[in-house]
Amino acid sequence: MFWVPQSIRHVCGLYALLHSVCNGDARKHILPNTPLSRLLEKTSTLTSSPELARVLEDDSDIEEAHCSIGRRGNTPIPDVSEQRTGKRIVYDKVLTPDQDSLSEPVLDLIRGYIKDLSADGNLEFSLMALVEDNSMLECIGTDVH
Repeated sequence: MFWVPQSIRHVCGLYALLHSVCNGDARKHILPNTPLSRLLEKTSTLTSSPELARVLEDDSDIEEAHCSIGRRGNTPIPDVSEQRTGKRIVYDKVLTPDQDSLSEPVLDLIRGYIKDLSADGNLEFSLMALVEDNSMLECIGTDVH
């Protein structure tokens, strides 16, 4: 199980992605001698939250990858002192074998969460699903290219 507490501001999407990719079925797709494989090696024997956080804080390869992707986007990079309320939600296969993260019970949970956010007037969140086949995303009406 890979888990790192978030200690870097405004990169909760990165943490969500790392926790998704480094656990479960997605982990088998991590290639050897890559920034992700090295991060997993460095954290494999650590148990202290501050130590785990420090490894990611000091990882220049992950930082550079994150920054290079971030520069491709169209959202301004927030000031580190700015308070953000956005949320990142990650689902993985945690239900029964015949129910995956895009099954009706999970979709109902997502719809409920969106409804709750709408009531507060804050729809600032991202939803990510790691799938092996793009056709799995059709159930939520996503156009994937």
